[in-house]
Amino acid sequence: GTASSVNLSLTLPRADTYYWNYYANDTSNNVAFNNTNFTLVYSPTTINNCTTLDSTNTVYTLSSNLVPSGSTCLTITASNVTLDCSGYTISNVTFDSTAIFSSANMTTIKNCDIILGLATSAYGVSFAKANRSLITNTTVRASGNGINLNQTFETNINRVTIYNSSNGIFISVYSSNNTVANSTFSNSTNGVFLQGTGFATKNNTIVNGTFSYNAVGVKFTNTQDSAVISSSFINQTTAAIQTDSLTSLSNFTLNVMHSNRIGYSLGSDSDIIRDGLINGSS
Repeated sequence: GTASSVNLSLTLPRADTYYWNYYANDTSNNVAFNNTNFTLVYSPTTINNCTTLDSTNTVYTLSSNLVPSGSTCLTITASNVTLDCSGYTISNVTFDSTAIFSSANMTTIKNCDIILGLATSAYGVSFAKANRSLITNTTVRASGNGINLNQTFETNINRVTIYNSSNGIFISVYSSNNTVANSTFSNSTNGVFLQGTGFATKNNTIVNGTFSYNAVGVKFTNTQDSAVISSSFINQTTAAIQTDSLTSLSNFTLNVMHSNRIGYSLGSDSDIIRDGLINGSS
């Protein structure tokens, strides 16, 4: 017969071991199957200094603690980049910029411990138009915003701990359809602050959150169709949940509140409260 060949290009999604089997047939119905496994090991790229992560479909792994200075420490500019801090810290108590910034879709940030300075311009993780991204298993102490979402949609924030911040998470203009889940917020001005313009910030959900010793647990300004579900609030000094008159159609379901100054401080008559418990709050 006539020999032929084909070139295949594969994109490996993550650091892992891959197995390759193939089946072939021709127009005369001759068939062949190769049952030998070929192992392809896709090794992550290690980094040990502040830098730009600009290679698409790449896993970057910290190999040491970072001490940022000057401007943004890690900048992500390519899509489908994973930054795995592997438990290492990005820490400098005098740093007044952003530890991690991304303007690229499908960014993943995981296993990071970020400790920044006292300036309100110190941000832990900041996304701008970084859609369909993920932040998980990360702890942030930053006097500005622990996590900042700007013009970002369909991003998941899961299992984060944020404390001692102006805003634990700040979800701002044109950021929609984002989810914050299974996360803890304490000792901040606002645990989560959602702020929009003309309802451009909408359909954001906070679920299974734990809020303690913040001024406000979750604050809404000029947002629409967002929700706080199955979350607990203990000892907020101003209010557990606060909305303004420009916020509409918020959904508050199965939340538990203990010893907050005010449970719900609602400025809108379209907000909906379902079930839940309020104890020791006005």
